[in-house]
Order: sequence, then structure tokens, then C-alpha cells
Amino acid sequence: MAPTDPTAVPSSHCWRSAVAPWASMGQILWCQLVSLHCCVGKMVSVVPNRTLERKRCPLILGIKGGSQGLSCGTAEQPQLQLEDMHLIDLFYQDEEAKRFTFFKTYNGSTHRFEAAAYPGWFLCTSTQANEPISLTTRPGETAITDFYFQPK
Repeated sequence: MAPTDPTAVPSSHCWRSAVAPWASMGQILWCQLVSLHCCVGKMVSVVPNRTLERKRCPLILGIKGGSQGLSCGTAEQPQLQLEDMHLIDLFYQDEEAKRFTFFKTYNGSTHRFEAAAYPGWFLCTSTQANEPISLTTRPGETAITDFYFQPK
């Protein structure tokens, strides 16, 4: 593992939609956005995964300035969880980073996020506020899987 650059920081992206992620008691929930200004503090931290196929736009996702990563876990079935892990450190860890990585695909004006460690599983949320985000194998059917996602 290469040494971590102490000045390196993940880039910040805003979920520009009716809901945005925030952490509460170890879960990532979705809160209603009153305006785009409300997006401050609800940023998703992003670092590229340098070892996976670049054409598929592999992104390591996290929150809290990159101090917590969004992991799919290591079980047979994926289970989203927040882990205390600096995203910049994951940039240098090949196999360890995969469970924190999502392939971002552009779908018109929105994006979808497929779990790199669990092909066919996509980030999703409910249409209701304060519901935990999860993963689905049925994108676009019952849960929201398309997100507006833009750099800050």
C-alpha cells in the first residue's frame, strides 16, 4: 500500500434530487431537500477506484468528508453499511476497495450506481423520507435508482 498523501481529499458531489443522503445512527438515510442550499452538509465523498475498468466509472463512495465509506459488505448477499474508513486510503487498496466501489452509469440526466462487488445490485431508496438506502436487483421498478449527481 502506498503512503497516504495527508493533503489529499475526496471530491464532493451533491445528490440533486428530492432526497439526499445523511447519516443517522450508523445508517445512511434520505432526507427531503428543501432547496439546493440544503445540500450543504449532505455531500457524498467520491474517490475513483484506480484498479477497476475505467470505462465503467468505478467510484468509491462515502460521507462525512470521506471518513466513512459506503460498503456492500462481504457476505453472500450485499448489505449496505457505513464503515469508518478513509476513502483516500482505499484509493491505494486494490481488493479492499471493491466493496466500497460503485459503477456509475449515466442514464439521460440521471445516474445509477451498481455495486462493483455484487454485479446487478443497484443503490436505491424509497420515495419516502428518512428511509435507509439499500440495494435492489430490479432498478427502476419499485424503488428510486436514478439520481441527479453533480460535483460541488
